[in-house]
Amino acid sequence: MLSGFSKKIAFSLFEKDKRYPIEVYIYGVELLISSLTGTLFILIEAVLFNALPESIIYLISLAAVRVFTGGYHAETYLKCNIITVLSFTFSLLVYKLLSNYLFVCRPFLIAFVFLISVILFVKYSPMENEYKPIAANDIMKYKIISLVILTIISAINVIGYILNKEITVIMLFSLLVEDIAMIVKLIKDRRQKYEEFER
Repeated sequence: MLSGFSKKIAFSLFEKDKRYPIEVYIYGVELLISSLTGTLFILIEAVLFNALPESIIYLISLAAVRVFTGGYHAETYLKCNIITVLSFTFSLLVYKLLSNYLFVCRPFLIAFVFLISVILFVKYSPMENEYKPIAANDIMKYKIISLVILTIISAINVIGYILNKEITVIMLFSLLVEDIAMIVKLIKDRRQKYEEFER
């Protein structure tokens, strides 16, 4: 359904544009619609939980990191949106239910997330996948940018702790979600290599 709808939009908007094959535009439209759908569900959930600022901060943090680090990508747009919404729901519930405890132990949480992220970002970022190939001359640039973003998010959390601002904690959850996505991609890639070796 999404593919057919995206084809109609792509052909109606870009049929006369010969700079790229029409398949590129179809993929772009599919990606845009899928991303907007997932974002819309998260924003609706955020309004229901009275957590709109937290959701916006979470989405911006996750998007900023994920663009330059990569990680696990679901096989379908539906699965991608389900995973995205569920990871946000879990992050928001933990944030809401354990906010007092999280604030008390935030220095340890910041240090833990920063350490895990640094190890993953330095060793494995950026993670390439079949849908998003990375040019060889961009690898170091992406790695440096991802580490800069990580440092900024960690610094904001330290400042938030000093100024007694709870809301910045949600940014740590976006880093944790990205760390998990990278670990899942590593496991998936190694399993695939092992299966190919067994053949």
